[in-house]
Amino acid sequence: MNILAWLRNLIFLVLKKRTINYLLHFLEKKDIYLSHVHKRTYTTGKITVAIGIAYELFPNRWTITLNEKEYHTVALVCVGKYHNVHRFILPEEFFDKVKKRLIAENNDHIKFSVYSEDGKFMLKPPDSSPLHIEVFRDYVNALREEYEYAV
Repeated sequence: MNILAWLRNLIFLVLKKRTINYLLHFLEKKDIYLSHVHKRTYTTGKITVAIGIAYELFPNRWTITLNEKEYHTVALVCVGKYHNVHRFILPEEFFDKVKKRLIAENNDHIKFSVYSEDGKFMLKPPDSSPLHIEVFRDYVNALREEYEYAV
């Protein structure tokens, strides 16, 4: 690996760690504490959360890929070109409904294609109509043990 590739990877890892810390700090302000389990998996104690982070490479487009595991909830963090951060916390009931539509062909990965149109965020499953996820922006109740799915 050449020095430029190594440096680019290092910068990416630092940005990712900083973004996760930003999310954890945001949740702590809401009295939600996550403990790190493994790689991108965290837990509240009872709720398992997968955290996916994507950086805007194309205008208003983010792609996040997670391994197919048993998560209760998924937190998608989309970082914009100007470092604006959009957080979407998909509750278990919603995630369970769309999970099969998001699994990439011939592998065990779940691909989240997020895009923004007129300020509204959507999740685009392959070969399917978009799903509005704006209602899950900063939806911290999905991480509370006593929450009820209200969307």
